[in-house]
Amino acid sequence: MIYARRLLIIAVFLLAPSFALAAASLTDNTANIIDCFQYYNFGSVAMNINPENQAYSSGETISFKGTVENKNNFPIVSGEIFAKVFRRDSKGAGAPNGEHEIAQFYGVKDLNIDGNKTKNVEFNFTLPKEVVSGEYMVQFFFTVGEKYNLSGLTFHNSIPGSLSSFFVKSTAKDPIYFDKDNIKINGTAYGLRQIGVPFEKDKKIEINVPIINSTAENSNLTVTKDLYYWDSAYEKNKIKTDSENVSVPGNSDKTISYAIDNPDVSVYMVKLTAVSDSGQQTIVNVRPVVKGIFQPRLNFSTLASFPLKKDQKTAIVSCVHNAGLDTKDGKLVMTLKDENGQIIDSSTYSGGISGSMAGVAKVFTPQKDYGKLALTAEIYDSNGKLYDSYTENYDCSNFDPGICGSSPMAPALPTKFYKGISDQPVGFVTKLELALVTKVIIFVISFAVLVLIAFLVAFYAGKIIQKNAKKK
Repeated sequence: MIYARRLLIIAVFLLAPSFALAAASLTDNTANIIDCFQYYNFGSVAMNINPENQAYSSGETISFKGTVENKNNFPIVSGEIFAKVFRRDSKGAGAPNGEHEIAQFYGVKDLNIDGNKTKNVEFNFTLPKEVVSGEYMVQFFFTVGEKYNLSGLTFHNSIPGSLSSFFVKSTAKDPIYFDKDNIKINGTAYGLRQIGVPFEKDKKIEINVPIINSTAENSNLTVTKDLYYWDSAYEKNKIKTDSENVSVPGNSDKTISYAIDNPDVSVYMVKLTAVSDSGQQTIVNVRPVVKGIFQPRLNFSTLASFPLKKDQKTAIVSCVHNAGLDTKDGKLVMTLKDENGQIIDSSTYSGGISGSMAGVAKVFTPQKDYGKLALTAEIYDSNGKLYDSYTENYDCSNFDPGICGSSPMAPALPTKFYKGISDQPVGFVTKLELALVTKVIIFVISFAVLVLIAFLVAFYAGKIIQKNAKKK
C-alpha cells in the first residue's frame, strides 16, 4: 500500500509525464545524490483520530482524540495535524470531484515525536452556524513546519493521511455550496481530482466557479478570494487576498470569478471561501499550473538521527524539486548549527533540478554530543536568487524523556549514492516501485482472464441446463 501511495505522490508532484533530468554539476558539491524516498517515506506518519461522538448539532464543538505514530527511524520536529471538513456529496463514492468542503484548520501544532514512537493528541473544532443535516467527513494530514507533507497532500482533496466521519442534525436542510463539478478555467472544464493542462506564462488565467443557493430565500454572501503559491495550508505562501459581497436569490446560482492577469508563479492555489448571512460556509480550492517557470522548492529536510553523539556517523538530508515542469540548474545549501550559532557541518549541491524529487545528503561525524541544533535548508537558482528556505529546530527538552539518554536510536544512513541526478532511477521510481507496477498490470490481466473464464463457464452451463430442460 505504501508503494502505491509513493507512485501516486510522484505523479501528483510531476504535474506532467516528463522525466527528463539534468546531470549534476559536481564541481562544488559537498553533498551526495541519494534516493529521496529513503527518508521521505510518504505515509510514514500514521494517524488514528476520531470524534468523541457520532452526531452533533450545527454550531456545536467537536472534540477529536487519537494517536499519531512516527514510523520513521528519525525524529520529527514541529509537526502539525491539518484537517479539512467535508459534507458528503449526494452522489456518494461516484462524486467525480469529491465532497463539499466547509472548513479547514490546524488541530495540533509543534508536535515532536521520536522515531518509531506514538503520541496521543486531542483538539477541538466548532462547526459553523447553520450547517445542514447530513454525513460529514474529516480528512487529516500530517505536515512539518506547515510545509512538508508526510502523510496526505494538503493541496489535494482526495489524498488524505487518514479519515473520520460524523453526522450533523440541524434544522437547516438546504445547503449553499460551490458547484465543484462545473468549475471552468479559461472556458474549459476543470476537475479537482485531475492533473490539469498547464497554462502559458504571462497569459491571463480566468477561473469561474458557480455558487448554488438551494434554499428558498435570498442569501447574502461574503466571498473571500485568497491567492497562494503551491498550497493554501502554508500561510507564508499567500500572495494576496480579495473579497466581494454577493447576493444569490433562492433556488438559484451565481458565478464567482477570479483572474490571474500575469501569471509568474509555477503553481497557484486559489482558495474561495463563501460565508452566508445565516452562517453557512463553503470552500473550494482551484490549483492551476503554469509552464515555462523555474521555481525550485524544498520538499523535505531532516537529520538522520537526534541527538547527535560523538564519533557516531549521521547525515543531514533534503529533498528538492522544481515546482514547475522544466529542468534548470539550481543550488541547495544545508547548514547545521549548534545552540550558539556555530556551524557543525554544511553541504552544497549544485546542478539540475527538475519536477522529479531529488534526494541530497551529507554524511558526517560529530566531534562531540549535541542536544540542541538548528538545520537550515536553502534553495537557489543558478543566479543566486533564494526561492525557498526552512529551519528545523531540534531540542531535547521538546521530546519525551529518554530521547537524549545514553542510547539513542542508531542513525538511518543513506544506503546508496548516485553520481548525479541523471544516474537516479527514472523519475525516482525505484525498482521496487516498478515491480509493483508490473504486479498491478499482471493482476489486472489475470483478473480479466478469470472474469472471461467465469463468463464462459456460466454461458455453457446455461446452455447445458436449457438442453436438459428441453429433454424433460
